[in-house]
Amino acid sequence: MVLCQCLSVPKGSANKILSYLLKKDLVRKDLKIRDDGEYVYIPVREGTDLKGTTMLVLEFQERDLPISPVESINLKLGEMGIKDRFPEKYTKLGNSLFIKEGRLPRFPKKVFLMAAREFHASAIYLDRGISESPLREPDATLIWGKEGELTHEENGVLYTFDPTKVMFSPGNVNSRVGESRGEFNGMAVVDMFAGIGYFTLQIAKGSPLAKIYACELNPISFSFLMHNVRKNKMEDRITLLPGDCRSTTMGIKADYILMGHFDSPNFLSTALRISHMGTVINMHLLCDTNSINSHWYRIMESARHLGYALDFLGQNIVKSYGPHLWHVSAKFVVLRML
Repeated sequence: MVLCQCLSVPKGSANKILSYLLKKDLVRKDLKIRDDGEYVYIPVREGTDLKGTTMLVLEFQERDLPISPVESINLKLGEMGIKDRFPEKYTKLGNSLFIKEGRLPRFPKKVFLMAAREFHASAIYLDRGISESPLREPDATLIWGKEGELTHEENGVLYTFDPTKVMFSPGNVNSRVGESRGEFNGMAVVDMFAGIGYFTLQIAKGSPLAKIYACELNPISFSFLMHNVRKNKMEDRITLLPGDCRSTTMGIKADYILMGHFDSPNFLSTALRISHMGTVINMHLLCDTNSINSHWYRIMESARHLGYALDFLGQNIVKSYGPHLWHVSAKFVVLRML
C-alpha cells in the first residue's frame, strides 16, 4: 500500500472528472482507484491542486503498468549513460523490425541486440520508404541481424518476401483484409498488379470459389507470389500470369478488376478491354486534398473517350501518403460501351 494524495468525487460524476484528469496527465496510473460505493477516490500526482475539490491522503494499492518495448529500451539506455533515445516510429513484420526514421543515432551493437530481444526480432532494418520507380522497390537497409526472407501473417494469410527486394506496406492492412470480405465466389477476378499476393491471397481466402488471375511484371515479386500461393495452398483458385498485364490478360473477361498500383489510371484502357457490362473496377491511386471529392470525374471522362460509360460507386481513404496527399481506393462499375 502507498500513501498518496487523491481527489474525492461523487460516484455519479467520477467518469467525467477522471476523463478530465487523464487528459491533463494528473492521475497516478500506477495506483488503483478506490471506490466505497458513494465516493470514488482518484490518486493524483503530487502538487495537483484543483479549486473546489476535496483532496485527501489515503492508502492505495499498487498495480503493474505494461511498458512498451521502446520505453523499456530507453530506460536501459539511461542506465547505460546513453543520452540518445530509441526511435518511436517502427513496424514489426514477421520476425523483423523496421525503424521509420530518416536518421538513426549511432548506437553500439549491444543496443540493437537489446532492441532485438525486446521486440523478439531477428533482424532490424532502417526503412526509408518506397522508390518512385514503376516497380516500387523498397529502400530498406539492414542495420542489425541477418538479412533475408521473412514470413508475415495477416488475417490468416502468410506472406513470405525479402524486405530489401519487394515492398510490403503495413498501412494498407485494412484495405487488404477488406478484400477478404468481398463476395467473389463464382466470379472472375483479375488482379492487374498482384505483387507478392497482397490482395490476391486475401480474396482467395475469403472467396474460395472465385477464379482469380494474378498478374505481376516484377520477376522477383512474381517468384514470391508463386511461393505464397503454394504456401497458402491456393493453387486451385489462382492462375498466375507473369509479365505485363496489358498483354497477359488478353482473352479474359473479368467480373471484378483490382488495380492496386498508383499508376492505375494509365492502365484504364486495359481494364476496360477485359471488362463487360457490370464489371466493377477498383482503382488505387493518389490524389491531393483539393481533388479528393472530385477526382473520379477525370477517370470517368477518360473512360468515355475510350468508348465506355462508368458509374462511380464510392471510395475509401486508405491512408495519408504525404502533406495534402491521399492514397484512395475508388470503385467504378462499367455501365455500357458507347
